[in-house]
Amino acid sequence: MSACRRTLPEEKIEGEIPEKKMGISAKYAIMGNESLKRGWILLRERMEVQKKRKRLFTFYLLLFLCVIAVYSLFHSAFFQIASIEVAGNKYFTREEILSFADLSTGHNIFALNAVASQAALEEQPRIAKAAIQKRYPDKLRVQITERKPVAILAFGGSYLELDKDGYVLGVLSDNEPISLPMITGASPSYVRTGARLEQPQICDAAAIAGVLGEDLSRQIAEINIDRRSFVLITLSNVEVLWGSATQLREKAAVLNTLSGELTDKAGKLLDLRIPKSPVLR
Repeated sequence: MSACRRTLPEEKIEGEIPEKKMGISAKYAIMGNESLKRGWILLRERMEVQKKRKRLFTFYLLLFLCVIAVYSLFHSAFFQIASIEVAGNKYFTREEILSFADLSTGHNIFALNAVASQAALEEQPRIAKAAIQKRYPDKLRVQITERKPVAILAFGGSYLELDKDGYVLGVLSDNEPISLPMITGASPSYVRTGARLEQPQICDAAAIAGVLGEDLSRQIAEINIDRRSFVLITLSNVEVLWGSATQLREKAAVLNTLSGELTDKAGKLLDLRIPKSPVLR
């Protein structure tokens, strides 16, 4: 049977070059093609890297030039403060306001810390509020809201000036006349200039003095605190029963209307506890 065996020829795959018959030149040709492909891929990757580097370099160069341009513009004379307007100040002079806020012309407007300057102004006891507005390119406006003294309070041998909210504005000098209503009947335990008094009755008395107005306030010598009620004494020695610290504007309006009739009513009593029905007796 062994003699009858035939060796079948191996099937050939179309297009395949038998390994035995593949010459050396063909092998090198295939290897060359693969190397060429790898080289092309590496070349493309290098080109992409170079493009990214160029884009980054261009971006940072433009950014640097923009920063230089902005810096040069902001630090040019075009943005130097040329004028400062101050408004709302009556007690303090313009020069004092600028000194408190550390403001002056010739400085760069962008370098100004407006918040810090406002805070420095509001540290002054007589300044309730300050606002600094930048008006580009070279102007500033400083708006001041001052606290105004409306009453006097005796404390520790001195006379304190109070505003309508009970803030201590300062101490009267020895030779300065008292031209505002004197608050009596209560005394604070602690006082700090620029701070609001902790005693609500004294603050209420200051609020009454504040609602009177300048003309009427000059006719009141004293605001006496009697527990939660208040008694005003005029320069003509008329007692005004004010009652509680309510309906302040209504009571002040009635007192202002009747003030002309009180000049020759020494020893009389005006009851304003019900402002719609005042009684003079």
